[in-house]
Amino acid sequence: MSPNSKLTASLNRSLHKIAADQFDEYDIKMLLIDVREYLREETFLREVADFVAHPQRERGICHKAINARYAKMKMASEGTKKLIESNIMTREPNKPDNFYTDKILNYISLLTISKDDYQLFVLDSLDDLTDEILIKYYNINKHDAHQLLKKAFTKNAGFYYLNTKLTLNSIRFIDDLLKFIRGTVLGIGALSYDKLQYQFNTALGRVVKDLRLAAFQSKAFSRKFDAIFVSILALMHDAKFKLYDGQEASAYLSLHGNRTTPHESACSSYSIALMAHTPSFSFPIVTSDIGYAEFIGEEGINPADFDLKPIPWVHTVREGNRLLLKKSAGA
Repeated sequence: MSPNSKLTASLNRSLHKIAADQFDEYDIKMLLIDVREYLREETFLREVADFVAHPQRERGICHKAINARYAKMKMASEGTKKLIESNIMTREPNKPDNFYTDKILNYISLLTISKDDYQLFVLDSLDDLTDEILIKYYNINKHDAHQLLKKAFTKNAGFYYLNTKLTLNSIRFIDDLLKFIRGTVLGIGALSYDKLQYQFNTALGRVVKDLRLAAFQSKAFSRKFDAIFVSILALMHDAKFKLYDGQEASAYLSLHGNRTTPHESACSSYSIALMAHTPSFSFPIVTSDIGYAEFIGEEGINPADFDLKPIPWVHTVREGNRLLLKKSAGA
């Protein structure tokens, strides 16, 4: 793709503003628009650039994660409600825990799964998990799990059918794995700070080299990436996501309490996060280790009041060389 003089000038202007610590979210927005068509394998950065271009989301990394989490949480909630209404826990109180969880998660048949359910509750839900948790419980990573399921099911006429030649132990393993996949929702973001920073540097370094621009220095940009990252989150604030059942989710800036252990009730610090709000649930899209006080300069804030809740400071503004999150006009 041959760049025109306007594109080169626009890229130079954005890069110089970042280098001089004079940028805000609108400069990052213009930069993302300019580099969008030059992105190659930078899937996380492409996701952010697509957010800027199309804030009404029906596809992409974040949409897939939000849709899968919402679907799993919704079906688990409905399954729990049915379990309670059935009084089975009163009638059979001595059953092991997995007896009740199996009842909650039995909304998918193992033998025959529709194409849409397989995509949402198997493939997308598997992609939303981490290698670490799969290795911990099943001694396989996501790639291994995908390959295992590919061999276990055959697609035909809009359905996935379980391979009847599997051994009984293999069937039990597949059944347990699928229940784990659709029963597990992680409290982590869909986008990673580290991966986004790496892809930001890689893509800009390549574009600057190809277009012979002089303003980009990887080490200098890395030191400014917290501010760039916060600008990206501000751009993603209020994005909309169409969910599988026709409902809508929206993104909002928030604070996330960081606990030193999962069981600790008191939060030791609060960082900036991007959450997704659905009709029934809220969960993280992006989490970070960026302390809120670094970018919210307002005094007297009790961060616990905004733990996983919307914050009013949603736009980036420059005050000297410092980038700050500020309230919207009229807020």
